[in-house]
Amino acid sequence: MIQFGINTRELESTISLISRVLGIRVTFFDSEGDELKFRSLSEMTRYCTARRQDSGFNGRCIECDRRHLKLAKASRKTQIYHCHDKLIEGIIPLYDYGDIYLGAIVFGQIRDSSVGRKDLRGKLKALHLSLPSYSMVKAEEIGTLLKYVSEYIIHCEIIKRKNLPWADKAESYIGANIGKKSASRHWRGILDIRHLSYSTDSRRTLECLRQNTCYAKR
Repeated sequence: MIQFGINTRELESTISLISRVLGIRVTFFDSEGDELKFRSLSEMTRYCTARRQDSGFNGRCIECDRRHLKLAKASRKTQIYHCHDKLIEGIIPLYDYGDIYLGAIVFGQIRDSSVGRKDLRGKLKALHLSLPSYSMVKAEEIGTLLKYVSEYIIHCEIIKRKNLPWADKAESYIGANIGKKSASRHWRGILDIRHLSYSTDSRRTLECLRQNTCYAKR
């Protein structure tokens, strides 16, 4: 199982700043699909809080989140969509430079300015009208902005995978000796994964390093 290091203070500061500036709810789901809890992040809107008091409705919310998180992870692309209650949501998946999924920035609980809701009455209607309202085009622009934020998070290693000690040493060695045939032959022998019994993630890392040394030899 891959382990991750998260600079929680920096992540919380970045996400909460974006949320305040945009006036919408922005949060973060880790690589296991669990929402991180930060005190400074905006709470769920009053409308969604009220609707999710119903267990059946809440179950549909959870399933909708899971389905689109899975889609964003698989496609590696920003997903802007309507949830099961016709609100606009967005998911921006994060992948590090080693092609490892780190989690996703999620925003939403936005009222679509082009969608009317004649099915709501009384308090629920009032709460729905109090939601931030944007068009899908505007939501897509927010998704683009948050994509840039995700690249900042990756570049600054606010979230990063924890390498095993031997992997750090291997990467340092290859970086210092890239292009040297003797070093390439040496590491190709060491990194022959056919005879190793590491975990799938370790084998993937070794294969990546092995390919790098093969490239160096060419």
